Amino acid sequence: MTVYVDDVVAWLRGREWLVQSGFMPRYHAVLCDPPYFLGSIVKRFGKPDSAPAQYGTDGAFQRASRGFMGQTWDGFESPWHYQEWVTEWATLLLSFVYPGAVLLAFGGTRTFHRLAAGLEDAGWIIADTIAWITGQGFPKSHNGRNWDAGEHWHGYGTALKPAWEGVVVARAPWRGTYAALAREFGTGAINVD
Repeated sequence: MTVYVDDVVAWLRGREWLVQSGFMPRYHAVLCDPPYFLGSIVKRFGKPDSAPAQYGTDGAFQRASRGFMGQTWDGFESPWHYQEWVTEWATLLLSFVYPGAVLLAFGGTRTFHRLAAGLEDAGWIIADTIAWITGQGFPKSHNGRNWDAGEHWHGYGTALKPAWEGVVVARAPWRGTYAALAREFGTGAINVD
C-alpha cells in the first residue's frame, strides 16, 4: 500500500491523464477522512451585531479562524465553500474509480451533511450512512458554570460531546445491474459478512 500526503485536488489533477491513458489503475473502493470544517465557530455562528473578533495576545481567535486545532487544512470560508471543495475533489475522483466503486468518507457531526451533499453534487450516489461510535472525543463547549447569571448553571454547556462520526457510504455512478458490475469491474457488492 502507498500513502500519499498531498493536497487532494492537486494530486488528482496532476494524475488524471495517467488514468485516462491507462498508465495508472482505477480503484474499486475509496476510504477517506477529509477535513471536517470544524473551525471558526465564532465566525460561523456569531451574532450579526457582535463585535469583531479580536486577535489579542493569546491568538485564540486566530487559531479558531484557521480551522480545527488551528490547522489551516481545516479552515474554509463558509459551509458552502467546504461543500464546493468536496464537490471539486469528488468530481475529479470519479475518473480514478470503476463504475459502482464504493466510497466511505468520514465526516464531523456538524458538517457530514455538507460532505454528503458535495459528494452527491459531484455525481456520487449516496447509499447509506454509518455511525462510527468512538465513545471519546472532547466537547467544544462553553461551560455554564462560568456564566454571570446570578444563579449557577452547573452541568450546562453549549455543545454535546462528539463521540461519533458520520461515515457517508457512496457509489460511483453506473449503468446496468449489480451482477453486471461484479462481473465486469469487480464492484457493486459489499462484503457484509
